[in-house]
Amino acid sequence: MKRRGVALLLAGATALAACAPAGAPPPALWDRLGGHPVVQRVVDDLLGEVATDPLLRPRFIGQNLRSLTARVVEYLCEQSGGPCRYQGRDLRVAHIGMSITAAEWEGFMAGARRAVERNGVPRVEGAELLALIQSTRNDIVGF
Repeated sequence: MKRRGVALLLAGATALAACAPAGAPPPALWDRLGGHPVVQRVVDDLLGEVATDPLLRPRFIGQNLRSLTARVVEYLCEQSGGPCRYQGRDLRVAHIGMSITAAEWEGFMAGARRAVERNGVPRVEGAELLALIQSTRNDIVGF
């Protein structure tokens, strides 16, 4: 009797699921983050921190931080499903000859984690954003 009830319940749930209209796709990470205002704050915070970090500061001397910030926001926008199109150089090409070390990368990622936390990004979206940034490591470190 119990098995028959469970089987009927499963059959009914399956039938209902098959009849349900397809839902809208989940919102893009860009939208869940809060779009441009939130990502801009995170990137401003991150680049402001790394530009003064003793380990990372030498990498940013002479850099146009305004332009770099715009390119990073644009890149994150495109990669997280936002409406932007990244207009910068290929990441690997842009970092050739810089010989960025693993320690510098870890310092950068630590700054990214702090920027995400300081700007109140929710845990799930923050983890996704950090994973997106981390996914660029192989195009940046060691060239």
